[in-house]
Amino acid sequence: MNWDLIGATGEWAGAIVVVATLFYLARQIRQNTETSRDIAVQTAVSDFAHGTDELNRDPELVRIWFEGRKDFRSLKQLEKQRFALYLTSAFHRHELVLYLSRQGKLDEMAVGGLWAQMEYAFEGQGTRDWWSQSRNLFNSEFQAYCDLVISKVDGRRANT
Repeated sequence: MNWDLIGATGEWAGAIVVVATLFYLARQIRQNTETSRDIAVQTAVSDFAHGTDELNRDPELVRIWFEGRKDFRSLKQLEKQRFALYLTSAFHRHELVLYLSRQGKLDEMAVGGLWAQMEYAFEGQGTRDWWSQSRNLFNSEFQAYCDLVISKVDGRRANT
């Protein structure tokens, strides 16, 4: 019996098994990554829906939101607090979505509508007034992003 031939055959078989295992693991990792992205999108959209539901369930908060979006300074003190707390929460959700997007964990197409909400918010001077007072609550990358959104809204205004 040729032990060298048997040993060489065993090494080849082992190498083939290792390569097949690596392909299998790569496929599993890719599927796991896709699943993680899907979950991240679902979670982000669900968080935004929860925030909208919160607003929808409270007619007084809806009034404060629309009045504050136009003119934050005209709100009474308690209304300013409610407006500020609501926007802080909403903007932190946007901040997380931006982070996840930049990390490649969210597909931009899946969350594009969420960015439109930011533009809508910044169309109001009241939101801008709140932002100028509250921007330091957010990381610098998100601050820069919001500045770009404001510039985009301003550009649309200039073209109309």
